[in-house]
Amino acid sequence: MMRRNLVIVVTFLTLLLLAACGGNNESDGNSNNEVEVVATINGENIYRSDLHEEALRDYGIDLSDDQNAELAPQLEPMVLSDMIDRHLLVQEAERQNITIDSEEVDVYFEQMKEQASSQLPEGMTFEEALEMDNLTEEMLREDIRSSLKIERLLEFNHLEDDAFIAVSEEEVQDYYDQWAAEDEDLDDYEVLQAPIENYLRQVNFLESLHDNADIETFI
Repeated sequence: MMRRNLVIVVTFLTLLLLAACGGNNESDGNSNNEVEVVATINGENIYRSDLHEEALRDYGIDLSDDQNAELAPQLEPMVLSDMIDRHLLVQEAERQNITIDSEEVDVYFEQMKEQASSQLPEGMTFEEALEMDNLTEEMLREDIRSSLKIERLLEFNHLEDDAFIAVSEEEVQDYYDQWAAEDEDLDDYEVLQAPIENYLRQVNFLESLHDNADIETFI
């Protein structure tokens, strides 16, 4: 599909995939990875250990394992791109003073715990599953908070002028046509027009963050 692999629209079902905004994950045990910076975003570092944790969660591939070394040149830049996008969105949400209260985090956490627990192998607890993913409950709560900040940010209520993210009807139609060419079972244009427009507005917003950010990558 032509769409960029952006993690933008945050829903309850995708929160588990949004762990690791970086900087607060447990080490993978490799001291070199702990200190090796693979990117900086407005002065904030992403370490190779963060990158490996993200790859393990999103793709189930342990890039710290020498047996997977041949996958690193292809997978690392892709994972890093997603991490940079999320860092930029969280940074902007914080710059806009978007806050999420603890009660809302608790609601999502309990819903997530209930859903995840129902899907775990028999005998495995939610806490054990988190431990296998190098997460603690507190880390997961912070991931939820960051994800909800992104969701609030992308409602664009903070923008006094949103002309810079505006999308024309022609752009929406072109996007739909390209999508439809790849998926013969796609819903009608009228059904997808609003979601596509919202998605393209989000892409424009993220691109504006990139344009105004100080980003360096080292892989």
